Amino acid sequence: MDTLNQLLGQVLADPQQRQWLLIGIVGLSAITLFWGVSLVISGVASPYRRQLKEIQQDQQDGEQSLEQRLFIARQQSSGFNGHRIRTLLVHAGYHKESAYRIFNGIRVIVILLALVLGYAGMSLFAQMPFNIVLLLLVVIGYVAYVLPVFVLERIANQRMTQMKMAMPDALDLLVVCTEAGMGFKAALQRVAQEVSMSHEELAHELTLISAKLRAGLTMQQSFEEFILRTGLEDFRSLNVAINQSIQLGTSIAETLRVFADEYRIKRKQEAEELAAKIGTKMIFPLVFFIWPSFFIVAVGPALLKVFKVMEGM
Repeated sequence: MDTLNQLLGQVLADPQQRQWLLIGIVGLSAITLFWGVSLVISGVASPYRRQLKEIQQDQQDGEQSLEQRLFIARQQSSGFNGHRIRTLLVHAGYHKESAYRIFNGIRVIVILLALVLGYAGMSLFAQMPFNIVLLLLVVIGYVAYVLPVFVLERIANQRMTQMKMAMPDALDLLVVCTEAGMGFKAALQRVAQEVSMSHEELAHELTLISAKLRAGLTMQQSFEEFILRTGLEDFRSLNVAINQSIQLGTSIAETLRVFADEYRIKRKQEAEELAAKIGTKMIFPLVFFIWPSFFIVAVGPALLKVFKVMEGM
């Protein structure tokens, strides 16, 4: 670190070099800002361009077989190709292809705003060495780079938690509908309508599963894409159980009832696990906040009397 400070001090000793460096930083910031805004604009406008390209390519794609087109549509409908940011965007409910470009544009804009505001805030105080200012700007830029991902993770986790909390009610309704004689596809659509007021995200996902089933996708493919979109790995066993029930000819309603009971037991166990961790989590606030206050209240008067006696002696 000392070597880096000495090197920066030697390079920036000349005022002319410092001026050229400042001009370069301003120019780079302007170019990056333009690039970020263009990413956001292109991400917003890209669906229309994509529709035009799809219309132009309809005749070229006519020679493809039905299986090939279904495979391509299924690959595109998954929403991401293993990329972490794309995965988080899909889990957060942003399924459009333009979401990734919009997120990158927002990230660039956040970084530039953080750098500008950080430099403006530091300029209000006393003049600091340029190497310290540069180091603080690097730290601010890194925090601004990580912050959008952190916010996206919170949104994705919140959406996953909401759907996980809503699934037991949806499973119970699905059991009731299937036991009443409705087909599984019709039951999914009916449950989606029933839970649309209280659980909008889950209703949207169930409607999407029902639409994919009507479009010709198999039950296994539809539920596999549902798991990829929501990140709820617990329902992979439900997918396997439903497919086995269809292949063996057993009752789907009984399969759903068994899974609903097991899922409710699992949620109860998770709640008990969280409750068991409360004691450990309370150690930190107990030691650093509650115990000092109790110590002051309990021992403070006695200490004051001891100090008075010692002063009298």
